[in-house]
Amino acid sequence: QDLSAGEVRVLVAEGHLEADVLSGEVKGRELELVPSYADRLTRERPTSRRTLERYLSLIQDIPGLKVKPQLQMGEGPGGVRLIVDLDYQRPTLTFSFDNRTTRLVDDGQLSAAAKAYQLLREGDETVLNATASVDFSDLLFVGLSHSTPLGMEGTRLTLNAGYLRTRPDGSSQSGEARSAGLTVSHPLIRSYQRNLTLSLAIDGLNSENAA
Repeated sequence: QDLSAGEVRVLVAEGHLEADVLSGEVKGRELELVPSYADRLTRERPTSRRTLERYLSLIQDIPGLKVKPQLQMGEGPGGVRLIVDLDYQRPTLTFSFDNRTTRLVDDGQLSAAAKAYQLLREGDETVLNATASVDFSDLLFVGLSHSTPLGMEGTRLTLNAGYLRTRPDGSSQSGEARSAGLTVSHPLIRSYQRNLTLSLAIDGLNSENAA
């Protein structure tokens, strides 16, 4: 510009996402959830901060998925391209032993946990937990939970079930318990600094004790 007259001309363009590109572990995967969230960002012009933070956060909330979003200059005025790099985690299996137990559990406690993602479809998370005394008599617990997305706005359904059997060392009492539950949650507000989630849960428990 010619600044000899003391005037500066500033051009302002409203920013918007003109396109989204998925990279990383994309080949061979039937993706539906991530593209849906990313495409929501291109529908709004100009792109608001609230919309950008909500759908980027929902992508990052997908269990077992690590995301690296980047913005690049687009071709049109005010346009930018969203590059989303996807890194899917592998199933995990952990074991542990704890000898700091109560006097009702003899010789310590064994624990195992298995976690897997995308078993049935994109966005799924399945967790299996097991805990037992060393002799498998004083204590035995097995729990299973499965979470899956409902729709394309961050709503999730979680199902869980558990079984517990106890027969404390040195006691004539024993017990069994079975539990099941269902939880539906929806993020009413999802951003980097403010979050509000609505949840509805139903739980059931059936227990028996004998002497």
